[in-house]
Amino acid sequence: MDRRSSCDAANAFRQALDAAGRSSGAKDACCVDTLIQKAVAAVLDVQATQARHIAESDDAAMSQMEREMTASQAIARKSLADLKQLVTSSARPRLDAATAALDRFDAINTELVALSRRNSNVRSMTLSLGRKRTVTAECDAILQGLESSLAKHKFSATR
Repeated sequence: MDRRSSCDAANAFRQALDAAGRSSGAKDACCVDTLIQKAVAAVLDVQATQARHIAESDDAAMSQMEREMTASQAIARKSLADLKQLVTSSARPRLDAATAALDRFDAINTELVALSRRNSNVRSMTLSLGRKRTVTAECDAILQGLESSLAKHKFSATR
């Protein structure tokens, strides 16, 4: 599972919605276009948040991002539901394809979030960098002590 799969699903969603919009023949074409753009923007919001989620190590921040993704997914679903009310029956198969693509996108997102939560690389890097700072400070203190001790002793040349 990778972000490329997420991009593929998002692209399939956008393409199906664009095709539905072109074939809708709805008298409220501007409303259809607005709903399509709203749904696509919501999916793009989820994608942008995925990248931040993967790089995040703080559980509270991850939880907040997950809530944002859930809200965006709800907007995409609501836009699809509203579109179904506006388009003609000829556009329904394309909306069904968009719904299937969104379902796939949501499933991939759920898996990405789960994998991101288990991301040991980010957590271990954070731990090691935190430990590195502590150890470096301790080593610096020891070196300063050695320098002080050596400065107190006079060394006379043997030659």
